[in-house]
Amino acid sequence: MKKIAVFTSTRADYGLLKPVIIKLNKYFDVDLIVSGGHFLESRSYSYNEIIEDNLVKEENIVRAEFFLDGCSSQALSKSIGVAQISFAQVLEERKYKGIVILGDRYDLFGISIPAMLYGIPLFHISGGEITEGVIDENIRHAHTKLSQVHLVANNIFANNVSFMGEEDWRICIVGEGGLDDIYNFSRVNNEEIKNKFNIDLNKNIFLITLHPSTLEYKFSIEDQINSLLKALKEYKNYQKVFTASGVEKGSGIITKKIKDFVAKNNNSIFIESLGRKNYLNILKRSKAVIGNSSSGIVEAPSLGIPTINIGNRQKNRISANSIINCSYSSREIKEAIKKALSNTFQTFCRTVDNPYDPYKDGRNSERIVYAIKKALEIPKEKLMIKKFDTNIKKNKWNYLLENFD
Repeated sequence: MKKIAVFTSTRADYGLLKPVIIKLNKYFDVDLIVSGGHFLESRSYSYNEIIEDNLVKEENIVRAEFFLDGCSSQALSKSIGVAQISFAQVLEERKYKGIVILGDRYDLFGISIPAMLYGIPLFHISGGEITEGVIDENIRHAHTKLSQVHLVANNIFANNVSFMGEEDWRICIVGEGGLDDIYNFSRVNNEEIKNKFNIDLNKNIFLITLHPSTLEYKFSIEDQINSLLKALKEYKNYQKVFTASGVEKGSGIITKKIKDFVAKNNNSIFIESLGRKNYLNILKRSKAVIGNSSSGIVEAPSLGIPTINIGNRQKNRISANSIINCSYSSREIKEAIKKALSNTFQTFCRTVDNPYDPYKDGRNSERIVYAIKKALEIPKEKLMIKKFDTNIKKNKWNYLLENFD
């Protein structure tokens, strides 16, 4: 069997990659390269979840602990340098035929640059998306240019990738692989959630994640979190479940402010990492998702849950009609919450289409794996040597999905 790797550095990307990893195991010898935030105590050491899931054999888990203490620009920059040194050794030893990466986190550069220098094809999931309010935008598009195959969610993102000069046969419209979980995730009963997290699924819940928006020049990180917390104070009868932001500049400020808020306000709890199964169960029972997490844009609509999306982190991102956008004004946040909680809007959200799930069949991860398998069957010269082609030929999209049933 051909040996390939899947790269994960956060609890968020791991949750989305799980269905893909499971299906890759049918056709490949799969290594799971585990790195970054998975080894941070401040994120509940989410590496433990990976071990418990047992998706690959122990010998197929490659640990790469490269994050330094702190979330300053200097610490994060140095971490990427350390990562590239570590992965150069891994790639020298493991001889991968391909590496699967997802999304837009800066730590992708730790693996993508060495992979390019070793001539290993990259299969990039979730390219072509637009989020102008954060540096993720730059990172995502950079990895479109570094990757050989583009596994995008819908026609709009396929068009964006093609605009960047990528050959159309390399583009596959697969939907978001992580949404497959929505169709068949394991239900957890109320007692289990209550005993583990002190969250009552039978009561009203807000699920809240705020990441620092570093390109939000009119609002400091302190302003961003303070405005949200001020708005939430009025909802004393709602359980406010905060999850940790990503490991990036400013995340420490947000975490400290949330912990201070939880200490002073009843019905509030901060949990670094819920785990994928628990997260989906709580999301399904929430009255609203609040913050600026991609989960509110990508996953919540498929479960019929309203999202209050704050600020510019997800600016110009394609979204379902269940998303309510607002600024960092506490007044606007409260108005958005009021709309989200109305019976009319709650009912409406259960009818919306999710643009990240065009097929609606729970087989997005199968499409991803099918395209990867087919790509690795074509001559390496064709796969690796890219031509800059700005002529958009939509009829060439999904070449790697031909005969998918």
